[in-house]
Amino acid sequence: MVEITQGPYIVIGRDVATLDEIPLLNAPGMTGLAASQDYVDLQAMRHYELTNAGFFESHGYDPTQHADHYGSIAFEGIVAVWTKDGLAILQLPQHVSRLGHTSHLLRMTTSDEGAIAFGRQKDGELVAWVYQNFDEIKQLIMFTAALNGRYFAKLNGNPASYIRPDILRGPGGLGVDPLGNAPIVTIISQQWGNYIANGALFFTWIRRGDPARTVTDGKIGGLYSVGGIAKADASDRSCGECLVLAHDGNVSETNGSNLGIVVLQGTEPVIITPDPKKAGQLDSTVMRAVENEIAPSIPMQFLRQDMPLTLVQGQAVGMFATGTAAGIVPITEIVFRLEDYRMLEEAGMVYPLEKEIERKHAKLDRITIKRQVWAPYQAGSIFVPNMRIEETIEDVVRVKIGDGAVHHTVQRIMEEFGAVKRGEKHTHLLTYIDSDRIRNEDTEKVRAMTRIYETLRRQEAIRLALPRTSLLQKAGMR
Repeated sequence: MVEITQGPYIVIGRDVATLDEIPLLNAPGMTGLAASQDYVDLQAMRHYELTNAGFFESHGYDPTQHADHYGSIAFEGIVAVWTKDGLAILQLPQHVSRLGHTSHLLRMTTSDEGAIAFGRQKDGELVAWVYQNFDEIKQLIMFTAALNGRYFAKLNGNPASYIRPDILRGPGGLGVDPLGNAPIVTIISQQWGNYIANGALFFTWIRRGDPARTVTDGKIGGLYSVGGIAKADASDRSCGECLVLAHDGNVSETNGSNLGIVVLQGTEPVIITPDPKKAGQLDSTVMRAVENEIAPSIPMQFLRQDMPLTLVQGQAVGMFATGTAAGIVPITEIVFRLEDYRMLEEAGMVYPLEKEIERKHAKLDRITIKRQVWAPYQAGSIFVPNMRIEETIEDVVRVKIGDGAVHHTVQRIMEEFGAVKRGEKHTHLLTYIDSDRIRNEDTEKVRAMTRIYETLRRQEAIRLALPRTSLLQKAGMR
């Protein structure tokens, strides 16, 4: 048996037979494999992590992490669902394959399938390399899903949990050069609600990069920072996501999801979505499932082509967003700032506003923007983050997709994808997990993790006893 102790961040390893002894969190919707008291206090989350030796001993966090400064992190979003035949993970091989590809782009592996090398340090010197291949990472993802799936099912009937494996550049120098910062692996499991709150998209001038001039085919954390700005703009206006254009002015995607529209060729519906290699977007595993499984089963034609705004505005009878976290969500309107619409109109990228209003495809509106701003306030001798709301008024144009309702074809696509997640159709997209066996037998999943930590113990590269003092206690808050 490998010891388990909790301290700043984490040290894990324990026989599966005793994993039930790890207490579950009371925080709604969030759990994981193991975690420190500090991380639980601040994030209400438990997770699995391989760390470099000694980096997290003092404070539970090292501010020199390369990923924090430069976004050098490969990650995936994976969904575990309770089907009629038990716990399963949706499109697990595709996600692990893309995780390997992104890690290779970031030069954390020698190939898309190569093992990750963890440099272990002692007194500032390299003392060992520990390798973990992507098959082991896949096993650990399944292991985390098995531990958490039962908890999520009990929590409030939500049948799914979201799993986030991260491979990131850890602590070291502050320079841009990442090669001196050894990787860290984390696997986080969290319950997920509605990722896109409603069917409205807010138009942003932010554009995806030209794939010929930048990296767009990896799920890299740094590429999502601009998407976060766009998402905040959408949230300020009570929209679900932002509509993002490609470098050539055609529609690319939202700030975090892929987009498809439904047009009619005669009376037959056709799905159209941008080619990710042209639009500068990440190839979506869910959109691929729509293309290869759902559309043929309906049946519907599926095309990848340019999507100018005029095509969306003038011919789409339905629109939907796809993503692992979002699933498939209908989009019913696009919201533009009035001045932005006028600029697009002048450039010939949208239809004239007055004609669209006359056809009742668009309308003017005045909304209150509620912009969230984080500002500190003083509590005793320390400053505590506090959010305040700044309100302003903005004139906008609301453009309907189709007749402004969810088109029956989009509804059919959503129903088909729901059947996949319930294990009723296209079950080859699911990796089933024998959660009872994983929880109660010494499987290869646990041996992989144990082998790593036994190596660390032999090299004396990580401490197995870390202080439990909470960061909040240190801050004098309780």
